[in-house]
Amino acid sequence: MAENANPGTDPTFKQGMEELERIVRSLESGDMELEESLDLYAKGVKLLGVLQGKLDSAEQQVQVLMGQLAQAPEDDVQDSTLSKA
Repeated sequence: MAENANPGTDPTFKQGMEELERIVRSLESGDMELEESLDLYAKGVKLLGVLQGKLDSAEQQVQVLMGQLAQAPEDDVQDSTLSKA
């Protein structure tokens, strides 16, 4: 996987995509032995799962934010709980 500032942590989405692209290029080159290709393919599948999890998490965050936006009071609605002084 891509090198990170904190070893043992998941890569950022961008780092993961760059690493996945490197894996695909390597596999497409056809210069590796079968076993090496299988190992690299397995690494790519694992990385793809991590990236899919990041996308799912981002989608959930957007849905929460969109829900908050939909529940926000309209600008033209006046709060009747405020008393006039």
